Amino acid sequence: TAATQTTSGLSSMSPANWQSRLMAHLERRKRYPSGARSRGERGIAYVRFTIDQSGNVQSVSLARSSGFAELDQEVLSLVHRASPVPAPPPGANRTITAPVRFSTN
Repeated sequence: TAATQTTSGLSSMSPANWQSRLMAHLERRKRYPSGARSRGERGIAYVRFTIDQSGNVQSVSLARSSGFAELDQEVLSLVHRASPVPAPPPGANRTITAPVRFSTN
């Protein structure tokens, strides 16, 4: 059945391929705050989040600041907005620390 094929397709996905899909999912939903952009604020914030087996976000925290409060707040909002994320393959670590880059170019 189609459901079985989908499930087996996910189970055969490598953790690296899943992580690439996850990062692309987040990147498509990222918003550069207009105030931060107008002030030329840029940097990388690291966000840590935990998901369940279906990809629903369970918890979110800032692992490392970008140095700018508005950018840091955006990465927290981003993860909530992006939920659910692509479901992890069996055995994948479901606590993720991801860099989110904000640059003006």
